[in-house]
Amino acid sequence: MLSCKTKHEYPADIIPNFMNNCQRQSGGKQQACACVIEQIQYKFTLEEFIRFDASMKEGGKIPEEMKKIVADCEAKILKP
Repeated sequence: MLSCKTKHEYPADIIPNFMNNCQRQSGGKQQACACVIEQIQYKFTLEEFIRFDASMKEGGKIPEEMKKIVADCEAKILKP
């Protein structure tokens, strides 16, 4: 599923959980979700990802770092 090498390896259960939640929230945008988790794994340690996830669950706000990743991935996917 992930096409690029990742800098940080996440446990096997993290990626499917992320993909399921992302696809549910994005209306099934599998390519965009795969891109997002790939970029997250490259840029953030597991501990950082867990902190972002907890922050989003508590406040419902997406951290700026994540917003940029999502925007970059959507631009790549939508690019002709």
